[in-house]
Formats: sequence, C-alpha cells, structure tokens
Amino acid sequence: MRITFYNGDSVDYTCRYIDEYHVEVGSNLYHICQFAEIMQRNGNKVIPLRASLPETCYSTLANTGEIVIIKRGESGYYPTDIPAKDIAEAKEIVDEMNEKGGVSKAQAEAMKVGSMFGWAVRRRNIFLPMSRRFCSPISSRRPIRFRRSCATVQDSGRACI
Repeated sequence: MRITFYNGDSVDYTCRYIDEYHVEVGSNLYHICQFAEIMQRNGNKVIPLRASLPETCYSTLANTGEIVIIKRGESGYYPTDIPAKDIAEAKEIVDEMNEKGGVSKAQAEAMKVGSMFGWAVRRRNIFLPMSRRFCSPISSRRPIRFRRSCATVQDSGRACI
C-alpha cells in the first residue's frame, strides 16, 4: 500500500491481511479502526498497491453459507454444486479451494467486494470487512464520525464497513 502524507511525500508499505478487522502494515499490527483514525488524524491518504486479482475465486454467501464462484470483472456470483453442512464447513471448503488455486484471503475478499460494489471502486482493498450494515455517506468537508467500525477512505464518497 502507498501512504501519502499531508505534505505530499509518500511511502510504500507491505500490507498483510490478518482477519476482517486486523491488518499488518510494515512491521506494525493494527485494528482497522486504529489505522483509519491514525491516517485521518494525520491527514494521510492510503491507496492499495495490490497484485492483480485472480480470474476466479470461491466465496460463501453470508446468509446461507452457499459456496459460490466469483469471476473477476463480473457482478454477482455463480452458484456451485459443492455441498456443505453449515456455514463454518463452507468457509473451510472455500479457504481450502482458494488456497489450492493460489488465491490469498485478501484477494478473495477484494474479489467479493468487486463483485458486490463494482470493479471500479477504489475501496476494493483489504481494510474493509464485508458487512454493509454500517454504510454512511461521507463528505470530505466534514469530519468522519466513527461508529462501531471504521475504514480508510480515499475519494470514494462512502465508507462501508
């Protein structure tokens, strides 16, 4: 990822997905809210410098646990015939299938966001968990009010977390 500081200088950091709420930036581990608040307080902007996304990946539907295929650049998903007893088993199967296909958890998460919100969305990065429950419009002229969760935002107009 590239962090652009308030004075225009920028630095590139290696970013590693930990889970839906944690990320390692350089050698520091952050909760996504902590990282977002630090970036906002200091007037910094963050943009992802990610490797290309895979052609396809596996995912689960949040409500049903159904295993689906997501194709890069396409909205929505394709159902599969892969059986799973419950959501936990479905997630294990998806993780195993993606690992075999060389798809990281961060890439799978980015693919899921792209299929839901569109592939031109700049927020398609590893900082955002997949819940849309806390969406609120954001204006660059007023401060961001953090609720139960938060996220870094750059020129997106919405912070969905």
